[in-house]
Amino acid sequence: MKIYSSTNIQLLKQVQLYLNLKNKNVNITKFPDTEYMFRLEEEVLNETVVIIQSLSAPTSDSIIKTLFLIELVRQACAKRIILILTYLCYARQDRITHKLSIVASNIICKLLSNVDSVYVVDPHSPYLLTYFNTPSFEIDVSPVICEHISRNCNLEDTVLIALDHGAQRRTERVSNSLGILQLNATKIRGLVGLKTVLYSDKSLAGKTGIIIDDIVDTGKSVKQIANQLINDHKLDRIIIYCTHAVMSKGQPSQIDLIFSNSISERKAKLDISYLISRVIKYKLMNKTGHGLF
Repeated sequence: MKIYSSTNIQLLKQVQLYLNLKNKNVNITKFPDTEYMFRLEEEVLNETVVIIQSLSAPTSDSIIKTLFLIELVRQACAKRIILILTYLCYARQDRITHKLSIVASNIICKLLSNVDSVYVVDPHSPYLLTYFNTPSFEIDVSPVICEHISRNCNLEDTVLIALDHGAQRRTERVSNSLGILQLNATKIRGLVGLKTVLYSDKSLAGKTGIIIDDIVDTGKSVKQIANQLINDHKLDRIIIYCTHAVMSKGQPSQIDLIFSNSISERKAKLDISYLISRVIKYKLMNKTGHGLF
């Protein structure tokens, strides 16, 4: 087995370390006109190849790098190609929202289907996996989030808050694992901005509220929601856990944000490299791992 990446090199190195693999990474040359040339440093004939990619900004570059790497390994006659997407771009464009628009994530998934299977870290919605023309699976980051919460929070004074219906399934995983109370909220967009209605018949004064999300970009809306929850329910603080910190305008200010290294070049507190190494070892190398997932 060999593992490559052209977009998340630091994560690749950490996964290789956990698996005790030392294969050379793909050689990439970038020309002055921004075109790329890819070349393998070793044979992959009849081998299983795992490609770990983050399709983050610059998004078009990341897509091209992924397509080229897949085709390079395919033409080198790899026996099996597994694509692990630590971040899937265009995931938020997963349905028709306007007349004469497209489902962009559907197109991206179709482009990336020239592999034997795909694993996606915390896809934005479960049905995104159906857009691939190849077997596709989710990598759930909730075990990593659970570990961080249990080490850094007093569970007796903590509540989990699911901001909408889409977040409830994600939040339930953590709630069930740690035995923390989960409260469901509804987001209402009006003329004055975003408002959150939180359903609770208990006092939340002095408690820590934890919001679990998959993607945080500018952080504007989650900052507004956090301030409202603190003011309305007298919570002591709000912590936001997210898998994919897009942060297109830089690190959001004045919010307590904890995120993973699914996107490269982020100083993350949640390391998913060990989780990915376990998926590779026990799911792809056909080894038995009792109780790991």
